[in-house]
Amino acid sequence: GAGEAPARAGPPAESATRQYLPIAKEAPDYPQRALDRNIEGECTVTYTVTPQGQVSDPQVVGQCHPLFVKPSLAAAKRFRYQPRVVDGRAVAVANVKNTFTYKIR
Repeated sequence: GAGEAPARAGPPAESATRQYLPIAKEAPDYPQRALDRNIEGECTVTYTVTPQGQVSDPQVVGQCHPLFVKPSLAAAKRFRYQPRVVDGRAVAVANVKNTFTYKIR
């Protein structure tokens, strides 16, 4: 990344700049094997939101039960975002995090 400006705090200068917003988030499928064994837990996934508002390269970070890895990554890939816009252009946002909570109701 040559010539990248440092991030500036404060309100955006004009409406040509706006943050990314989730527009579609579906809960992951609860793995049947985890249900059978009464396994609950959390799984945090980090990914990039592309200029098209899609999720790219999701990866599990931190502690995550092995049974929850696949459904968490699959759910993250189905997320849709309104992309981040800077100076009227959509840009990618890296290191977006989402934590999935698996609880048996």
